[in-house]
Amino acid sequence: MNKFFKFIGFSILGLIALFVIIGIATGGGENKTVTQKKEHVSAKEPAAPAEEVDPVAEEPVAEEPVAEEPVAEEPVAEEPVAEEPVAEEPVAEEPVAEEPVAAEPAAPEMSVERENAVLKAESYIDMGGFSKTGLIKQLEFEGYPKKDAAFAVDNIDVDWNEQAKIKAESYIEMGGFSKKELIKQLEFEGYPKKDAAFAVDNIDVDWNEQAKIKAESYIEMGGFSKSGLLEQLKFEGFTSEESAYGVEQVGL
Repeated sequence: MNKFFKFIGFSILGLIALFVIIGIATGGGENKTVTQKKEHVSAKEPAAPAEEVDPVAEEPVAEEPVAEEPVAEEPVAEEPVAEEPVAEEPVAEEPVAEEPVAAEPAAPEMSVERENAVLKAESYIDMGGFSKTGLIKQLEFEGYPKKDAAFAVDNIDVDWNEQAKIKAESYIEMGGFSKKELIKQLEFEGYPKKDAAFAVDNIDVDWNEQAKIKAESYIEMGGFSKSGLLEQLKFEGFTSEESAYGVEQVGL
């Protein structure tokens, strides 16, 4: 049984193989005939001209800028150019208007009485030893009105420091003045303290001698002890040394 089936199987396979071989042979001849026909037609028809290909416009490619490195330039020494002096044109100055100077008021006319007061004041100054206030009082004592007396004193040429010095010297000649008391006396006469001090500092005087003169005047009065006289001289403005000198010179 098995052999039968094997025989059938081999027969079928053989038939199939036969059909395949026949098919290949028949297809190959047809293919060959078709190929020959195609070549015959191709020989008769001229070849179609090759189509012209439009050139493709190329898009421009943007080039990236290349950064250039800066090149350091060497400084070139410039030669100094001598400048030609430019002549300046003189500028005309505008005249400056001068302000009018106010004229000094004219001196008032001097009355006869005032003229006489001036003359009288000058005569007293020639005698010397008058302060400004003392001279005005003296003119008033002479009968001149106070305004005329003051006018006269203001309109004479006088150095009041010199007048104070003359007055101080006259008191020193009388004797018995300490420096302190002499300044007070000049102030009483109408001299400003500054003028009085100037006068006393600028006269030639021996204050020890003045203390001696004062001590002698007290001894003549009598009734003074040594210590009492010493204290009195100090009270008069003499220094301790000047007072001791005066007491010693009178024999106490």
